[in-house]
Amino acid sequence: MNTIKLGKAAELIFVAKCLLSGLSCYTPVSEDGRVDVVVGRALVRCQVKLVAPYSGASQSKGISIRKVGVNSKTNTKSYSYTAKDVDYIVGVDIDSLDVYVVPMAALEGYTRSVSCRALAELGYKNNLDILQTGEYTGG
Repeated sequence: MNTIKLGKAAELIFVAKCLLSGLSCYTPVSEDGRVDVVVGRALVRCQVKLVAPYSGASQSKGISIRKVGVNSKTNTKSYSYTAKDVDYIVGVDIDSLDVYVVPMAALEGYTRSVSCRALAELGYKNNLDILQTGEYTGG
């Protein structure tokens, strides 16, 4: 299956888990991979990323925290998400259906990706409750 379809599947898995938890969600058409979750009277911006295997000998998986922007003159350029872009990065492992909901503030210092093992140790694995408690970096 191609990466675009896998990414769309990851979005749908996250939306389904939110809906089953009692949260309302919206997917802005202008933002690829983004799901807005209603928390109280606020919209929490979640960027959904597909969990992917790290390259190399390691068998671990990780979440890219980079955004790819296409420029017709320079082909492709990537840059890191910031709290101006989103409130949370959400990694979805489509093999295990695990979801990692990580506030942007927790990703300070990471420039490219973060391992799922590290996120699980920090308590961000399958933690949709973090959305309901209001712990997010946005305004």
